[in-house]
Amino acid sequence: MKALITGASSGIGLELAKLFARDGHDVVLVARSADKLKQLAAELGTAHSIRATVISFCSAQASRCPMCSASGPTISAPRNRPLVGSA
Repeated sequence: MKALITGASSGIGLELAKLFARDGHDVVLVARSADKLKQLAAELGTAHSIRATVISFCSAQASRCPMCSASGPTISAPRNRPLVGSA
């Protein structure tokens, strides 16, 4: 199972990412802090043998961000999969 977790670079989102990974779930980590997300993805992947995918975006500069559209990134979660929004 894969969990999509927003706000994963700190706080509740970070802790939830750790919990899902500990339980063996692959995670998609979403936040603005690309460096923090990449570090977390590496740590979770190594510690728990899971796949961690990083999606970072800069909502304040969406028009200049190659990952974003003018209205921000579009993310859809598959049915029957956890979607954790803590941002």
